[in-house]
Amino acid sequence: MIQYSISLTVALQGYGNVGYFFCSCFARAVSAAYLIAVANSKQMWLQPDGIDASSVSDPASLDSAQVLSSQAIIGVKADILVLAAQAMLSRATEKHIRYKQAAFELALLRLLG
Repeated sequence: MIQYSISLTVALQGYGNVGYFFCSCFARAVSAAYLIAVANSKQMWLQPDGIDASSVSDPASLDSAQVLSSQAIIGVKADILVLAAQAMLSRATEKHIRYKQAAFELALLRLLG
């Protein structure tokens, strides 16, 4: 497996099978990837210093995390937003996500040169 050494932050909407599988694969591929936010259908847990996905089976057990509304995941300042659950997206949310994706792609192009 190819490993990348760039530092990336990740916000994850949906912490079920798909979200957990993404985290485990992504952590192996990108050694400096930090999961900083996790959301389910009701709440979001934000921990800017990182969340160890391998040791967290229930995000509610994150005692030091800031707890917000689940919709707050869209506004998290992360390099990557993973939508691993049925997302209830509005047009405004879609526009915000497209903007973040375009900004990330531009940054990645500059990084890879």
